[in-house]
Amino acid sequence: MKRLFAVLAVVSTLLLGACGGENPVAPPKYPDIAGTFQLNATYDGFTQALAQSTGTIGFEQFDRNSPTMSGTANITTRISGATPVLVNVITGITFTGPNTITFKLGNNLVNPWEFTGTVGSNGGTQEIRGTHILGKGSATPFPGQFVAVFLRR
Repeated sequence: MKRLFAVLAVVSTLLLGACGGENPVAPPKYPDIAGTFQLNATYDGFTQALAQSTGTIGFEQFDRNSPTMSGTANITTRISGATPVLVNVITGITFTGPNTITFKLGNNLVNPWEFTGTVGSNGGTQEIRGTHILGKGSATPFPGQFVAVFLRR
């Protein structure tokens, strides 16, 4: 009788193992940020009335397990009421950590306008908050803060 129970236990274990042997799917490495965000950037030492950048940035994320992606930008910068500067190029978009993203705006490869932010949520709305440096590496960089709030897919 003990032998019969031992055989049944082994067979049960094998059958249960065969039924539940599916490999679980690993969660994606990076958050889903595909879509359009409203970006607002301010500059350290300046009021918003003197210097501010606003517009939209869009991220195209083809694989949530890949740190790189592509995107679009439509940003206007106003400084002291001067003619606005329009930027529509976004490059170097990459996740540098599980929820940390960096990207550059504009065509200046020597002294880029660089953004580093953390992907999070505020009241259920996805957003990216962080710092930016206009003219990074130049003799007169303009650092500041930014927030990009999710608008639509």
